[in-house]
Amino acid sequence: MEHLFLTLALTVPWAGFFVFLFWLFMKRHQAVATWENSPDGMLYREALGSYLLAKARLEHAALVPSPPSIRASYHGVMVGRRIQRRFTQEPRQQVQMRVQMILVGGHHLTSEGTVTVPVAELGDLVPGHLFSVLYDPRDPRRFYIDTLRRQHIVLDGVIHRTRMAEEQLRTAQAFHQPAPPQGQPQTPW
Repeated sequence: MEHLFLTLALTVPWAGFFVFLFWLFMKRHQAVATWENSPDGMLYREALGSYLLAKARLEHAALVPSPPSIRASYHGVMVGRRIQRRFTQEPRQQVQMRVQMILVGGHHLTSEGTVTVPVAELGDLVPGHLFSVLYDPRDPRRFYIDTLRRQHIVLDGVIHRTRMAEEQLRTAQAFHQPAPPQGQPQTPW
């Protein structure tokens, strides 16, 4: 009987610990799945997958009275020589805003829409504030804000895609030379 009691005394706490870890994992997994399947999560995935960067100046912003959505995700953090996956939750509030954007190629566009902004960055939404937005190259009026503090990001897929688009534009402009004035010979390459 004492042997059974000793076995249970050692086994039950460990079993409880593993059940707690499994519950925590499932709770985090459910939070990430909820975010990824929400309309804002799908727009976030689309924006990071295919949108380009543009500089924007805020003209008007107004909070939309709705409960904040929670962006839940895992991201890698460099710790020493290895990368640790860390779970983060970020509340995001819907904001109706009008921005003036400078797109790739120097085109100006004024666009208005409702986007979600991290709650911690709502204080940055003052008229005249300059920041980076992600815009859809197929329909430049559609834009998305992943963060208002993008200057701290050194390189990611969106920055790389935007640099490639700018390079392709410069190359196309360089090879499209205007015709020389009448009476002057064609300039060689």
